Amino acid sequence: MGGKDADRHPSCPTEPGTNPYAKRYIVAWALALVFYFLEYAARSSPAVMIRELTAAFGVTVIGVSAIIGTYYYTYSVTNLIAGVALDRASGKWVIPIGAFVLAAGCFAFAVSSSLTANVGRLLQGAGSSFAFTEAVYLATHGRISR
Repeated sequence: MGGKDADRHPSCPTEPGTNPYAKRYIVAWALALVFYFLEYAARSSPAVMIRELTAAFGVTVIGVSAIIGTYYYTYSVTNLIAGVALDRASGKWVIPIGAFVLAAGCFAFAVSSSLTANVGRLLQGAGSSFAFTEAVYLATHGRISR
């Protein structure tokens, strides 16, 4: 029952402690870090543009704060969905969809209308929720030692 093969992890076909796909995971994780950096910029950059956004959207400072705050409504809910989606469908399809939703939200936020800015921030929150979740997912599934 024991022996050398019994010590092997079922998903690691080579020697214990090595992963033949480690380089691919490192590249994927580096791309996940770029996605996380872009998500962070999309999340925090409107806070330094309050005056410019009030002029562009034609609303008060409180109105701009409400637009900026809509990001967190979908971010908090979609984090749960992102975790389940990554567990069920892996990162191959889920991660690019999250990046696409974030990009669509950034384009919608760039239009000078308060309605499209709200929709854009909602989409940014939904897409951004995948960034940190995917980085953690890739780090745990691509670890080099088992």
